[in-house]
Formats: sequence, structure tokens, C-alpha cells
Amino acid sequence: MAYKLLVADDEYWAREKLRHILNWSQLDMEFLEPACDGQEVLQRLQSEQPDVLLTDINMPGLNGVELLEQLAAEHSDMVMLVVSGYDIFDYVKKSMRSGAINYLLKPVSKQDMTAAMSEVLKLLRQRKSNRQKQQEQQAQMERAASLLQDRELSLLLETPAGVVEPAAMSEAGEGKYYVTLLKVHNLSHAIGQFHNDINELSYETKQRLRQLLDGSEAVIFNNLFHSNEFLLLTHSAHHGTMETARRFIDGMESLFHAPITVVFSQQLWALSDIRKGYEDVVSRLWQRRFSPCHAVLLPQQPQMPEGGELVWTKEMEKQLSSFVASGNRDMLVRLLLDKTGLRQADRTAHSCRSVMRLLKCIHHELLLQCGPAADGLACSNLAAEASRSVELLELEPLCNLELELIDAILAGHTSEDTASMKAVVQHVRKDIDEHYYEPLTLSSLAQKYIVESSYLSRCFKQETGESLTTYLTNRRIEKATEHIRENNVGLTEIAFLVGYDDYTYFSRVFRKVVGVSPRDYRNRILEGEEIAL
Repeated sequence: MAYKLLVADDEYWAREKLRHILNWSQLDMEFLEPACDGQEVLQRLQSEQPDVLLTDINMPGLNGVELLEQLAAEHSDMVMLVVSGYDIFDYVKKSMRSGAINYLLKPVSKQDMTAAMSEVLKLLRQRKSNRQKQQEQQAQMERAASLLQDRELSLLLETPAGVVEPAAMSEAGEGKYYVTLLKVHNLSHAIGQFHNDINELSYETKQRLRQLLDGSEAVIFNNLFHSNEFLLLTHSAHHGTMETARRFIDGMESLFHAPITVVFSQQLWALSDIRKGYEDVVSRLWQRRFSPCHAVLLPQQPQMPEGGELVWTKEMEKQLSSFVASGNRDMLVRLLLDKTGLRQADRTAHSCRSVMRLLKCIHHELLLQCGPAADGLACSNLAAEASRSVELLELEPLCNLELELIDAILAGHTSEDTASMKAVVQHVRKDIDEHYYEPLTLSSLAQKYIVESSYLSRCFKQETGESLTTYLTNRRIEKATEHIRENNVGLTEIAFLVGYDDYTYFSRVFRKVVGVSPRDYRNRILEGEEIAL
């Protein structure tokens, strides 16, 4: 953007000479229509906002020296120069004291004006650079303060009342309070837009939420233990209304391109009750319908009635054992996906809680059937991934993970080996090695290589000795340990860098694979202890 130059001189020919003395556009400067006196300059400052003023001294009304003195007090950021026919020391002294950086004598030569403008441009660019640095420093400080508040308040959600008292709590003032939870069920799209920088995504989300509040007082923070949770502490009279929830959803939809659930807590009487309010909204979050759409749970809203039954009976437990023992995969699939109603769970009015309850029953029985030929850790990880799909509101990945779990349980029943499938498995391994941080699934990889997912699962296990999910998990955790050893990124950021958008879930997986939590692993590495993977 060009800098703006305003000339002030009461002589028409003097103004015209300055208009044509240089090619101003080549200097990245816009030559504004000149002013006839100092009073006109003052009248035009607000509307035209010039960056540079080139003024004569001897003008009627408000002369050049008086103009400079007034501008020095009110517009110190403007670069000012004097062009005068008077070589009078007192004028020069007063001009310089008022902030003028140069005093040029008429008639001004092209060479003198070029030198003066070179000095002006150097000063303007330096000021612009300084402003940018200040803005960047300010932005960094604001982001650091925002992250610190996230950490303080996130810790409060995990700590018994009264143990910690974050400084951020004082920001919301006194009175009754409410907790509002915005749960973004899948961060994959948004985190990709921010190049896997969770801190930038978090800060942008909080800024947007603050704008949507339209000046209402609130504390907004991102739960670092569950990065897809954003919480607002407010005592607004508009808390708990459908209008407020829709404003949040409409304002955030373009950023996330994912289902969002808004849950409002009951009234709280003190900020120290924030943990109680959080537990309330999280508990009611599981009442929402298991379907990839937005949802709002109001404070007094009754629990959603279940649409039919997700069936699990003692007889089905016996059938499961029989089908595993006989290696009857087709009947096992029909039992677990169709007879239970799981395959249709998103088309009926089932809550996330009822789907999760069914999965716990299924996984409990399946893991009891995990024989010596099956990989117990792989089966456990698959069950955890499937349960995670409930939170993501993703039925197809959930069913595919159940199929993969079935195949892991039936690991002793192998398929025929072919050279072509060996090649496919090698390509899949390479994909995982190079793109481990992306949302890879058995289903997406099977679709890419045009092969039936259960067949790919069995062949991958035969070829590598690990299930596909276990292989992906191990690659991610290996990369996570590398980042931890380098010790230049926070643990929450590391989770995102290796493909996990939920630190708590990442920590659980890390502990299963490594044997210690990410934090303990980092502490041991810092102490010089070697930990074998």
C-alpha cells in the first residue's frame, strides 16, 4: 500500500512544481491534492490520513511553524518536512523542535527532493517494521497468556475443588455462573487448515467465540486434556438459550466442518464449582443422539428417549463364544453388527451413551476370547479406537474397527497368501510410515488400494505380524518419543503432530505402548534414563 504525501503551500505554482518534481508512484507514494494553508491540512487529516507532510512556512492564517507545533502534539507518527523560501535560523530551529526531519530551501532541486524522500521512506519503512514487530510481540504475549489460562483452568477440571485457585478465575467477577461446553467432535479438518498447529487453532477458536459473545463478559478456555472441548464461564442472562447455542454453532461451523455439541450447565454459585459444572455438562453430553449432526443440550432438557433397543443378552454372549471357537466370521459379524442394532445406530434415536454401553459389553466378551494366536495389545487398542469413534460420531469407522477387532480375535484362521496382496501390504506400510499423522483407517486404506477391508486386515497381520491399527499406533508412538527426546515441543502439541486430537486419549495409548505416561517418559529422558520401546 502506497504512503500518502500531502503538500501545503499558499502558492499555486509552488504546489504544482512539487506535484511534478518526482515520479511519486515510483517511490510508492500517493501525491494527495495539495492544501492551500495550514487550516485546510487540519480539516483533511481525519479523512485522508497522510503519512508525510511537506509544508511551506509563510502561509496566511495558520502558518507552517504553528501547523507543525499542533501536529507534533496530536500526530507524532506523521513524517514532516519544511519547504521554505526563508533561510532564517529561528524558522529552522522551531521546525526541527516541532518534529520536522528536514528543512529544504526554495527553489528545491530534484536532487535535494530525491535525497529528502529517500530519508523519509527509510524512516517510514523502519517505523512500519517496528510496528509489525510490536504487533507480533503483542500477539505472542496474548497467545502465551491464553495458553497459560488454558493450562490453569484445564488443571482445575482434573483437580479436586480448593486444591488450586487459578489467577484466571478472578477475570469473571462475582455472582452466579454457568459453564457452557462446545464439543467439536472431529478436529481433523480444522487442524489441517492450521498446519497441525493446535495452539493457533485454539487461539483462533477462542477469538471467534469472544466475538460471538458480542461484548458479554466471559472466561473462555480450551481444555488441554481434551483439545476438542472449549468452555465458557459466564453469568450472562442469555445463558442456556437455543438462540445462543445456534449463534455458537453457526459462527464456528465454517472453521471446523464437523458436528458441534453445545451443552449448558445448571446454575453455579461460585467459580470454585467449575469442576462440578464441567462434570455436569460432560455427563449430559453423552445423552446426545449418536449421529453426525449438531446438537444442543439445554439446562432443563429431559433425557432423550431411546429409539428401540441396542440388544445384548446372555444368549448373545454364548453365541459369540461359539462363533469365535468355530472361527465363523460371517456369523460373528452378523451377530455383533446386525443383531445388536449397531450397524443402524445412527439411523435410530440412540444416544451416544447407549452405543458406548453396547460396545463395552461386546468388547468385554470379545477380549475374553482373545486366544494365544491373537495379539492381546492389538485387540485392546482396536477396542479403544472403536470406542473413540463414538465420541467422533462416526459409525462407518466404528463398524470397520469392529470388523478389524473380529479379525484380530480370529487371528488363527488365516487367509490364502498371494504375491499381489504382499505388494499391497508393503504399499500400505509405506503409506503409514510416511503419513502416520493423518487420519488413516483400515477402511480408507482398503478403499485406496481397492481391496476388501477385512481381507486387507488379515493379510496385513500375516505379513507384518501386527494388526494394521497396532502398526499405525506403534509408528505414531515411535514418532512421539522422537519429539519428546528432542524436547522442543509441548506434549499436547506432540499429540497433534503424531495424529491424535485428544491428549488424554494419546496419553492412554502412549502408556499402553511404552509403559509410562508421556510426561513420565519426558522426565526420565531428561534425567538421562534410557527406556526401551
